[in-house]
Amino acid sequence: IVAERAPEPVGNIHSIITQKEIDDIGAKYKKITGYDRETLNNRDSLVI
Repeated sequence: IVAERAPEPVGNIHSIITQKEIDDIGAKYKKITGYDRETLNNRDSLVI
């Protein structure tokens, strides 16, 4: 996303992408990979 919006280096990433956008991307990634809070809280423990 950042490379599309600013192909040249920038001093502050938040001038290109908002913190909310970064957080939303992280939340989607966690959900897809099963590391979101709801999935982790509802699965069996991995402790052996």
